[in-house]
Amino acid sequence: MKKILAHTDGGQAITRHFGMQLYSATVVNKENLEGAQGCGKMWLDYKINGLYVWLDLSGRNLIEEGFFVYKKK
Repeated sequence: MKKILAHTDGGQAITRHFGMQLYSATVVNKENLEGAQGCGKMWLDYKINGLYVWLDLSGRNLIEEGFFVYKKK
């Protein structure tokens, strides 16, 4: 396979997406998510920790979003 096109954004989309997810989980919807009809505090804490991992990796340029086009040789 030969790479003929690659486009990445340096992690900006990941930072934006997971940053908004974190904001929603910790500020906007925290009470609803922790409440009786929500997912519960334990799962929410697990989600929040995972979001911090994604943001850390993106901030250190270890992951990025994009697309690649390959052609079979």
